[in-house]
Amino acid sequence: MELPNGIPSHDTFNRVFQHLDKDAFSSSLYRWSKELLGFLADKQVCIDGKVLCGTDRSGSKKSGICIVTAWACEQRLVLGQQRWQQRATKRRQSPNFWMLSNWQAA
Repeated sequence: MELPNGIPSHDTFNRVFQHLDKDAFSSSLYRWSKELLGFLADKQVCIDGKVLCGTDRSGSKKSGICIVTAWACEQRLVLGQQRWQQRATKRRQSPNFWMLSNWQAA
């Protein structure tokens, strides 16, 4: 792809996304991701959890927002993220993450 004026700015991307039909975009993205999951069925998917900085309530340990991310390692592609209300070990969260996200390849 040639970009004679350089990479579009953040503002340009914002204007484009504001004018998209949200339902059509969501439907298209969903169909694309279903096809992608079929391709990734035999690839390694990594699960990682992080607590976002500055989100903890003062005086309360382990109260920050925890985000669990699934990503295709080889492809360097984030497949999805899930926010968790309570922090827990990755081992406990991973099965729930897959069930809630319904990412099992068909």
